[in-house]
Amino acid sequence: GVDYNVLSVPFVTAVQRGVREKASALGVNIIERDVGGKTTKQASDIQDFLTSGVDGMLIAGNGEASSLGALRPAIAANIPIVAFVSKIGTQTEAVPQPPPSPPAGGIVAFVAQNEEYAGKLAAEMVIKALPEGGKFAVVLGAPGYSENTTRLVEFDKTLAAAKVKYDKVA
Repeated sequence: GVDYNVLSVPFVTAVQRGVREKASALGVNIIERDVGGKTTKQASDIQDFLTSGVDGMLIAGNGEASSLGALRPAIAANIPIVAFVSKIGTQTEAVPQPPPSPPAGGIVAFVAQNEEYAGKLAAEMVIKALPEGGKFAVVLGAPGYSENTTRLVEFDKTLAAAKVKYDKVA
């Protein structure tokens, strides 16, 4: 079962395309759902996956704590889970240390972009666009995702190192 957090986001749509291509190449049948940003929908999707008898789950977290709560029945059922795009839980609560081989139930892998590097690159773009400093606005993703904070911390650190006056207005 594959549960995407918001398919209206181009990045998540690109992930879906990759999942479909790889599943097709491997001859794997997938059941896909779109949470649409709704925590209760994710819990329902996960229960549907369990009822359908899936062998594993790919889950795009819809908020760290809420997604972990929704996954508890799958973890208890010993279903291997790959978290992608967004963290689920603390990544230590549900992940066996070290991961077993072959995978047992629980979150066995986490796949995402490097959020620190993304924040650094965004700051470098501001520095390039406003080399003498100036005003700018920051637009983050949906609230509740730690990735936003991680990107923003590195963004702010990179701007501070530039030693130029920047005014973040939003």
